[in-house]
Amino acid sequence: MVETGLTEYILMVCLGFRAMGLVVSRETQHMGVPYYVDKSFEKEYRGAALVELEKTIESDYIEHLQSSCWKEKQQSKLAARSAQTEFDKD
Repeated sequence: MVETGLTEYILMVCLGFRAMGLVVSRETQHMGVPYYVDKSFEKEYRGAALVELEKTIESDYIEHLQSSCWKEKQQSKLAARSAQTEFDKD
């Protein structure tokens, strides 16, 4: 199961999808990424359709992590520059 940023991602997904009536919790087979579906999900998604859906979910999850990581790196760089500027003033 993927750990990095998972709590934040689950909360975001959970809040968004539960508001839409998607209340059944599932995890992707490959990476264990949580996602939510409605009660008729298993009738509609089987075989290749399920595999494709889970690939999309995992791809979206990876994109979310990459974006969060980039943002965190930018904030860290900005904080370091700010600290250096303050240090240089003294």
